[in-house]
Amino acid sequence: MKYQAAIHQSAFEVEPLSTDAVSINGAKKESRLVQLSERFYHFIYEGKVFRVESVKTDDGFNFKINGELVSVEVKDELQLMLDKMGGSAKKKAASGDIKAPMPGLVVKLSVSVGESVKKGQGLLILEAMKMQNEIKSPTDGVVKEIKVSEKQAVEKNHLLMKLE
Repeated sequence: MKYQAAIHQSAFEVEPLSTDAVSINGAKKESRLVQLSERFYHFIYEGKVFRVESVKTDDGFNFKINGELVSVEVKDELQLMLDKMGGSAKKKAASGDIKAPMPGLVVKLSVSVGESVKKGQGLLILEAMKMQNEIKSPTDGVVKEIKVSEKQAVEKNHLLMKLE
């Protein structure tokens, strides 16, 4: 799977090739990531060792690399495809309307009307292009309305549910 990593206004295409190699913008680089604990790693890149501490944020990751704080925004292939199609969930968060980021089939509803949900909680599974995508709550709230049912086909921007 390919990723896009943005660091200091620069974007890089990153693709893990094996346990000891990665492709960065198409160039193969020797690298290895050794997990020391839940948040701490040793990253060996082109023969140099870096001590890394990672902290997940809403927009990506913050890393302390050898003590220096670096913000990194990481997007996988699905997030890049959604951005390309104009389906960023962040844009829709303010209204409380949860809309389909792409055409697809509602496979499973994970919540019901009146249920309290937390930011990041799965609301439903939308299948698109043979991939199942979990649509997550952009904010804390309560499910006000569900506008779809399981096995229903939807188009991009179709209203799926409302949160309040």
